[in-house]
Amino acid sequence: MTLHELELEINQFFLDSEKEADGNSRTLGVYPNAVLLTQEHYKEFLRELFKTQGDAEIPDGVLISSICGLKVIFSEDVEKPKVVRITRG
Repeated sequence: MTLHELELEINQFFLDSEKEADGNSRTLGVYPNAVLLTQEHYKEFLRELFKTQGDAEIPDGVLISSICGLKVIFSEDVEKPKVVRITRG
């Protein structure tokens, strides 16, 4: 997934959050505030952010806590990055 595709996922999340269960009315939409991704997805985003050439290795010491304004949460159980809204409950 590229940064552009992540931005599209963010926008789709917002649009989907506006839809009411009955499909007729709309509510105020919300944006996601976190992205679930694996270490490899994270490194792919870093390669794009830093505009590295080819398969250049990103050092393990590089840490970015947000991508596209979303908090980064690592998980090994996702096939592709997933945007989510985390709230206190």
